[in-house]
Amino acid sequence: MAQNYHDAMNIVRRFGKPDLFIKFTCNPKWPEITRELLNNQLASDRPDLCARIFNLKLKELLDDITKKHIFGRVVAFHKLSTPEDYDRVISAELPDQNLYPLAYETVVKHMLHGPCGLLNQSAVCMDHFECAKQFPKGFHSETTVDATGGYPKYKKRNDRRLAQRRLKNGQMLNMDNRWVVPYNPFLCAKYDAHINVEACASINAIKYVFKYVYKGHDRAAVTLEEQNEIKLYLDARYVSAPEACWRLFSFKIHKEYPASQRLQVHLENEQQVYMIMTTKFTKSDTAVTYNKLSEFNMGGIFFLQKAGKSILEISRLTEIPESTVRSFLKRYEERGNIERPSRPDNASKLNSRAIHYLKKIIERDPLCTYNDLKLALEDCQIYVCRKTVINALKKENYFSFVAAHKPYLSLAHRKERLKWAKNHVTWTDDQWRSVIWSDESKFTAGGHAGRPRVIRKKGTRYDAANIVQTTKWGVGSIMVWGCFWGGGFGPLVFLEKNVNQEAYVNCLSKNYLSWVQELSEEQQRTFVLQEDNASCHKGSYAVWWKRRWELKEFETWPAQSPDLNPIENVWALFKTKVGKRRSEVKSIKILKDVLKEEWELLSVDYADTLVKGMKQRWILVTVFDETDNLDQVLDNATMQETTLTAWFKINQVNEFSRTILYPNFPEHFTWKLSDKPRKWVPRQRGFADTIGRVFTVSPRKTEKYHLRLLLYHVRGATSFTDLRKAAMALGVLEHDNQWRLCLEEAAAFQNASSLRDLFCVIIAFCFPSNPFQLFEQFKQHLSEDLLYRLRSNLELQNSVANIELLAFDHCLLELHDQLLEHYNLDLSDYVGFVIPSVDTRVNAIDPSIPRVLREHQRLIAEAQARPVDAQLNFNPDQQVVYNTIATMVDSDNSLPLPNGKVFFVDGPGGTGKTFLFNALLNKVRREGKIAVAVASSGTASLLLEGGRTSHSVFKIPLNVDPDSMCNIKPNSRM
Repeated sequence: MAQNYHDAMNIVRRFGKPDLFIKFTCNPKWPEITRELLNNQLASDRPDLCARIFNLKLKELLDDITKKHIFGRVVAFHKLSTPEDYDRVISAELPDQNLYPLAYETVVKHMLHGPCGLLNQSAVCMDHFECAKQFPKGFHSETTVDATGGYPKYKKRNDRRLAQRRLKNGQMLNMDNRWVVPYNPFLCAKYDAHINVEACASINAIKYVFKYVYKGHDRAAVTLEEQNEIKLYLDARYVSAPEACWRLFSFKIHKEYPASQRLQVHLENEQQVYMIMTTKFTKSDTAVTYNKLSEFNMGGIFFLQKAGKSILEISRLTEIPESTVRSFLKRYEERGNIERPSRPDNASKLNSRAIHYLKKIIERDPLCTYNDLKLALEDCQIYVCRKTVINALKKENYFSFVAAHKPYLSLAHRKERLKWAKNHVTWTDDQWRSVIWSDESKFTAGGHAGRPRVIRKKGTRYDAANIVQTTKWGVGSIMVWGCFWGGGFGPLVFLEKNVNQEAYVNCLSKNYLSWVQELSEEQQRTFVLQEDNASCHKGSYAVWWKRRWELKEFETWPAQSPDLNPIENVWALFKTKVGKRRSEVKSIKILKDVLKEEWELLSVDYADTLVKGMKQRWILVTVFDETDNLDQVLDNATMQETTLTAWFKINQVNEFSRTILYPNFPEHFTWKLSDKPRKWVPRQRGFADTIGRVFTVSPRKTEKYHLRLLLYHVRGATSFTDLRKAAMALGVLEHDNQWRLCLEEAAAFQNASSLRDLFCVIIAFCFPSNPFQLFEQFKQHLSEDLLYRLRSNLELQNSVANIELLAFDHCLLELHDQLLEHYNLDLSDYVGFVIPSVDTRVNAIDPSIPRVLREHQRLIAEAQARPVDAQLNFNPDQQVVYNTIATMVDSDNSLPLPNGKVFFVDGPGGTGKTFLFNALLNKVRREGKIAVAVASSGTASLLLEGGRTSHSVFKIPLNVDPDSMCNIKPNSRM
């Protein structure tokens, strides 16, 4: 439903908002319904009839609007926008009874709300003693549109027209225009039904309308009351009888015009992989018998039969076998109701102790039969029939199954089968005809032994107790070896003793060797022998003998794969035929004669059919299973084209397609799902009634979200690479080109110190994708001043190359210090940056000192390097303040001063306060003392040398409240 809502909003995006919201309600008193009812029958008794009639009326209403244009042809430049337009289509007043008697009667009957409120507190619209629809509305002399909510206030004049409505207590109530639901007079008069017509004035109203239409199934809170039990509540889907019939008749729940083609969006190689599970069901699995019919099925058959549907039509609509439908209708005619007669519960004859006793017997011997269990109960003086035992065990989840003959395929087996099938899936039928399929099988004298059954729980098929081991030999049985190829069957050999390497080699030398040599000469082709991995086939002696006689063997056969060998189908058919003659087989000699007869009757066409089916066997093996290796499956499978990848492909060959945006592509091309591979095909009739909608993507999926944005602006892309190039050209792809251009421009006229400041700002606030690459490109400019200082000091001691490397190290240290000081960032946290372990700069600071002290030591070193003359140009007032504070700084801190040590300096702007403060800071720092410059604002802190804001120094939160605390951690170095 959410996707349908997005499709509808896509129509709004493409063509603008709709003008009208029309709600059509079925009238159960339509003559088309009432004249079809039987005596004493209500419309609610025939929901099928109501659904059919309403569907026909709805189609007629749509024809009136879309084909007969009762509201006119609405185009983009002439939509309903003014109050006069609304009044022309929508009315919310009682019609004049004398001029329009039919419209007046219809409005009074269908379009009056309530009454509710104080007049009727039990009305369904009441919510907390108020009408949820805000009726009665107020009087309005003209139609107005609410600019905020988008819902019009329709014209409801106080013209003293009244309509009478009878209350439940029999009292007559006069109702005026305030109770009228908006309607269209023509539609109400024609269809004699409740047809609410509302204007869609804003996007809020549009979203409400579409969510109303696509809200999904009705839901209801159901209370289950049981005697002496707590009430249980269920949040359940509610399906009324008319809605159930509507769905049974396959009437459309929603319809959009024009249709929307949903377009996929995904990153490269991240399209979804779909798996179509093909499961082979038997008739017993899918057939719905009379005993399996649910009440919903029975009700559907009943109503469809009343609607005049034939048994064949009912069977097709409900997907229930004709025999079941016929059986249900026959029993309904006999009994007169659809209730299934209750049957006595035979299992109740067995108590819990008896059932527990049966479970113990099954655990000890799963091969026991139901008759054995029945006899065991009789030994305990419990006499029940076999059916009662079966029903009792079924309730305990015990069923009778054919015993497994070998373990289930392990993960290793599946991988080998998949790998082997992948290597042969492209083989041709002619290649398969060169394979000779061979294997042994056991037959029993006195009839086919069959497969024993076990009584067990579901899901325990391969438990050790439930597996019957197969045997290669037995008393009264014989082992045979046979082979065939695509052109016929080879010799059938009886093995007279246990099948070991010697017996198997003897079989091949006497029977197979001469036969395959003659066949090779006759067919002019080389044959290969297929064998399974039995020890008699793969033993050293057998392998040596086959190599000696140059017998070509098939490739390594995957273990536990009899289903891949078509000769297993031959043995299955063979045993069925021999089993039908089990009454004849009384000895081994007769069994041999029967086997020879049936073997000679096998046809060449049957062998050819088995070989031609080999390709299908390999394909079935490659169906994805949850335990298979996904990479192997994906390598073996051909990835299906998506609408996006197919768009890339058609752009490579179609010049016109390169002029169309991806979201608009369905307007000119149609998406062919039936073609292999799927592809876009130009529309033969030009523009069709289909528009495109790209699936929505959450902004949290950043790359995919911006890819979707690109598809709305880039034409003619032939690959994801093209989209990347387009993004870079548009400047929307994250890369460092803009920061590179910024640094290039700054390097042209800024000194190296300012360039380092800019570099730190870019790292701190602009988040470049590769800061180290930027440094490598501009390290010459960033370290230009540092290189000049080093050359002036070390020109005679070091080579030029060493000086440059040292300048780069000093540059890294400078950047590292600036980022720590101003932005609390560590340069070494960025990929590629390696901070020198030894600081060789002049006035280098010990890195082991806490960071806050290192900052002050740097400020002291800078102050000591400045000239002293910078503080002598004071005016008289500045000189007094400077001398007073300097005297206090130089005094003995242990002696108290009469006027204290706190000074407040005040003066108008421009009187030199900042100059005075910087002189005092330099004086203190030049003497090797620490001076902390703190300001309340960021601008003021920038004017002070080494200045910082109080929030930064003292960790004061930006938003301070009575409970705020600073963020300085206890016992920290600060």
